[in-house]
Order: sequence, then C-alpha cells, then structure tokens
Amino acid sequence: MAKTDIKDGFITFRQQKTNNKVTIPLHPVVLEILEKYSYDLPAEISNQRFNEYIKEACHIAGINGMETMTRTEGGKLITTTFEKWEHVSSHTGRRSFCTNMYKRGLPTLMIMSISGHKTEKSFLKYIKVKQEEHAEMMKKAWANIYQ
Repeated sequence: MAKTDIKDGFITFRQQKTNNKVTIPLHPVVLEILEKYSYDLPAEISNQRFNEYIKEACHIAGINGMETMTRTEGGKLITTTFEKWEHVSSHTGRRSFCTNMYKRGLPTLMIMSISGHKTEKSFLKYIKVKQEEHAEMMKKAWANIYQ
C-alpha cells in the first residue's frame, strides 16, 4: 500500500483473488494510525506469518473458549474440538467484518461491494448469523419503524 492509494478517506486497490478494483472507506481509527506514522508502515509479511502472529496474539489475549466443528470427510461426519485461538486467521477478520456489518444493518449489496462477493446468495452463506439473530434484527427494525 502506498500513500497514493489513499485519497479523501478511501483506499483503492485491486483484489488479489479476482483482480477487481475496489474502493473502501477507511475507518477513522485507521486514518489516525496512518497519519500518526506518516503512512510509513512496516514491511509486508506473508499470510502464513500473519496467521502465526494472530494466533499467538489471540492465545495471549485469552481467546481460548472451546469450539466444536463438524464436517463431512469421506462420507463420514468428523467432529473435532479445539480452542478458539487455534483457528483464528486473516480470513477470520474478513468474515467477522462482513457478519458484523450485516448485523448492524448495512445493506448486503454495500458490504458485498467491499468483500468481493458476486451474489447475495453466496454472501448470505458466507456470513455467520444464527436464525435467532435474524429474528432479533427484525424485532429491532420493527421497533424503529413503528415507534
């Protein structure tokens, strides 16, 4: 990332996977950090190294609740249990961003323009929102509409 990629509070770049150009608004805290360090950021690191560091940071922070995951492997259901920090990665941040923005009521198409999802169907499969959370979102929306 170069300072020239940032203009008027937005960053523009090409996504690695799709080569699509995206423009994303920068959060005020990000802008503050960039300005504090005169846009002079540390050298890039590999995804593998980043994922090692983020796991270590989560472990130190005590993100260690037990999680269970079930998947199909060779036609059989395999269930594994692990500590949360063991499965945190850069992708966790992407999925969490999409899920959190959706739960805060941002339109799916707006989030998809940043996340790179092509269809709303794939986006809705991607985010992690339970049926109960959808019901709670509807309840809040109705409370705002019918005040």
